[in-house]
Amino acid sequence: IQQGAIVTNYTEVIEFIKDDITKHIKGVIIHDKINNEKFSINCKGVISATGPFCDLIRKIDDNESHSLVQPS
Repeated sequence: IQQGAIVTNYTEVIEFIKDDITKHIKGVIIHDKINNEKFSINCKGVISATGPFCDLIRKIDDNESHSLVQPS
């Protein structure tokens, strides 16, 4: 946060914002579950700290992607 990062709790990524040409992720659209609001965040990079739930995020990017992780 001190270096300019945006950190959120009780939010859910619902869509990636991608560059039209390179298809690189340049932001996310998130849903704030506390205030029931949606907003976009532009960025240079996205860090997914989802652990065993990483396949859920991968499916947002490509709904036909195969699962890599199975929670125990």
